[in-house]
Amino acid sequence: MRRRLIALDMDGTLFSSDHVISAANKKAIKDAREAGHVVMLCSGRMPKDLLKLLADEGMDELPVSGGNGAVTLVDGIMINETLMKREVSRKLYDWLEANDYPFMICTDKGHYASDRLFERSKYEHEANPSAETPYESTVATKEEYRDRFNYTTIETFDDVPEGVGILKCYLMTPNMGKKEKAETFARNLSGLTVTSSFESNVEISDIDAHKGTGLSVVAAHYGIPMCDTVAIGDNFNDTGMFEAAGLSVAMGNAEEAIKEMCDVVTLKNDEDGVAHAINQYVLALTP
Repeated sequence: MRRRLIALDMDGTLFSSDHVISAANKKAIKDAREAGHVVMLCSGRMPKDLLKLLADEGMDELPVSGGNGAVTLVDGIMINETLMKREVSRKLYDWLEANDYPFMICTDKGHYASDRLFERSKYEHEANPSAETPYESTVATKEEYRDRFNYTTIETFDDVPEGVGILKCYLMTPNMGKKEKAETFARNLSGLTVTSSFESNVEISDIDAHKGTGLSVVAAHYGIPMCDTVAIGDNFNDTGMFEAAGLSVAMGNAEEAIKEMCDVVTLKNDEDGVAHAINQYVLALTP
């Protein structure tokens, strides 16, 4: 039997629009694992958040790659970590702060952000009311916002402790002109990769930290050839694993550009697209 490694994105892929993992998706994952295949999560979310989510769903045995491939764990043990360089992070922080962006520095010890993060985010979304409205723009108070993102407030980059591993910078703006300026500035810095997981965010990390890295290190860990890997996702931060995988699967709810770069297209996330892909492209081919 050809053992496969199946890498799943979370938001817009495994999750429905209501942020629920459907019974059909859970069953397909269970069936794939019982058939001898490996299923992993590959997400922009932080590893600790993924581990808690999996524990709540009774799926805590799955390998996870968080922060868009910056940290990868198998059986709770880190097998790879790719951090942003501190001085490059400082340049990025100082520019974003000087230009009043709502953003967070995401590390292996938690998130760090300006005390003005809530006010900046609220202003951005009120100034662009017709833009896509992610969850953070619907939080009513500063206290609720802090509880949602669980960040430590800082005044300058030097307040991020030495020795803390910086995984990525996450910024949110529905102002497309402002978003493009941030993307351009980050791309002009040395050694960074710039991507997004929905229309109004930007995720910036080390150039070697992407979902393709997470997929590759887990494949190597289990001795699975890359030609026997499957990546399922819906957005531009999935590009790294699409390019690395033997089979790339776009969700039916993905943008056309994502569908065009993938080998095949499955159903939408609200139509159990993950289950459909696992059943059709993995289990149907398992003896």
